Amino acid sequence: MIYTVHVPRDGFDPVAAAERARFIRDGFSWGAFVFGPFWFIRHGSVIGLAINLTLLGGAFALQRFAGLNQAVLPGLTLLVALFIGFEATSLLRWSTDRRRFSCVDVVSAGNLEEAETHFLRRWASRPSMAPLVRTGLAPAYAPMGLFSDEANG
Repeated sequence: MIYTVHVPRDGFDPVAAAERARFIRDGFSWGAFVFGPFWFIRHGSVIGLAINLTLLGGAFALQRFAGLNQAVLPGLTLLVALFIGFEATSLLRWSTDRRRFSCVDVVSAGNLEEAETHFLRRWASRPSMAPLVRTGLAPAYAPMGLFSDEANG
């Protein structure tokens, strides 16, 4: 499984940032597929909730005002649920970044506990304890490579 790691942008203490890190699993969300709006409420994503309810309302409006048969409504609802299942973690990631968190790492692990271990091991072995967290909305950390600040001079 792939997890993105988000830390708060409000401070420069790397230890406190690591303690408050949020891990968001990438991929299809069965919880969002089955429970829809309740999943977004549980995760505190108001924007995701609004998008989900808007899509469901649109499906009902399309069925009612387009003169479609009642039998079409379950299919439309299933399409909305599938879309939400595929996009729920992306919406959660986006709303987390809007709440003053920055995506600082991507971790591949078998479960959440392994992801936390891998992240903390990498976080502690950084060459510099300088502040990583910026105040902008863009991710503050990119691994060494094509997109890092050091590579782009």
